[in-house]
Amino acid sequence: MSREVKLSRLETVLDEFEYPCDRAAAVSLALLSRDLDTFVQTRHDRETAERVRADARRVLAGEASVERFADDLVAKGINPGTTADIVAGGLFVALAGGLEV
Repeated sequence: MSREVKLSRLETVLDEFEYPCDRAAAVSLALLSRDLDTFVQTRHDRETAERVRADARRVLAGEASVERFADDLVAKGINPGTTADIVAGGLFVALAGGLEV
């Protein structure tokens, strides 16, 4: 899958949500479904990071609930911190650029 296709999917995800908090969650899922979270890979292992990516893809495909996905991450002590940092940085830039919440 090319980067252009991936970015197109991200734009589609953003168009589905009106509120910034929902968009941030959608972006997190989109990023987790696209790339391995390096913090998960470092703290756990590559297999765990791949499983998180696969689970995020299932959520985006409507095959699993986001609540269950989040609960499983917490229960297993998995923190997708790299993805969270990227989303937080994007939110900071958006807020600095005038995003209203």
